Amino acid sequence: MNHQHVEALVRAVGPDRFASYLVASGEDRELACRLYVWDRDLAAAFLADIAIVEIALRNSLNHQLMTAHGPEWYTQDIGLDARSRGSLTTAWRRLPKSRRTPGKVVAQLMFGFWTDLLDTGGEISEAPQRCSHQGQ
Repeated sequence: MNHQHVEALVRAVGPDRFASYLVASGEDRELACRLYVWDRDLAAAFLADIAIVEIALRNSLNHQLMTAHGPEWYTQDIGLDARSRGSLTTAWRRLPKSRRTPGKVVAQLMFGFWTDLLDTGGEISEAPQRCSHQGQ
């Protein structure tokens, strides 16, 4: 990595983010840049596997919800908490009416929606009511 590349990366990353790489490299800027690029490559490799896990989790939970409540389970009151209903509303609104099929709606739901279904649940509304995702 030449001096210009090092300086460009340091400027792009910013001093606060780059500081931990400088410490790890013993203040060697070129080594710190190589560590930063290695860290980026490692993160990219993990993201590929995380994407598969995300889709597998989504498809598995969707299958269970379809089995219990039908293919348009997301249109029914199945006891989801406010944050999950909010995520569904956002996914629904992102799609034009002509594309609101079960597969498209499910694909619009972010990973957080699916992982939220696996915790104990949150508030149902602004009123002090609780929802339990257990057994849903």
